[in-house]
Amino acid sequence: MTRRGAAPAVPVVVAGAAVTLQLVDWHSPVRAIAVASFVLIAPGWAVLDIWRLTSGWAGVSMILAVNLALATLIPGALLYAHAWSPTAALLVLAAVTVLGATIATVRRRRRA
Repeated sequence: MTRRGAAPAVPVVVAGAAVTLQLVDWHSPVRAIAVASFVLIAPGWAVLDIWRLTSGWAGVSMILAVNLALATLIPGALLYAHAWSPTAALLVLAAVTVLGATIATVRRRRRA
């Protein structure tokens, strides 16, 4: 597997670690770092990787912008629906991450 082929797996692994630490309710600075790094990196990376927009400094800035947008819109929508909780927001972000990584992988395999 090439380095480029492994790229969609990284956000999924980070999502899995953050969700696991959140669901087991482990109170530690490690959980805070894992969840914060997931929210700041993984969803935008997975979504932008669908269109291969993750390379270079422009990719980094777009990843951060998409993460900020998703981390604002998803809890806002949950709040509007009277269903807000930190765990629910994290699970929705993880679902977006897994869906984005899956679509990116399928698109890569079709092109290959």
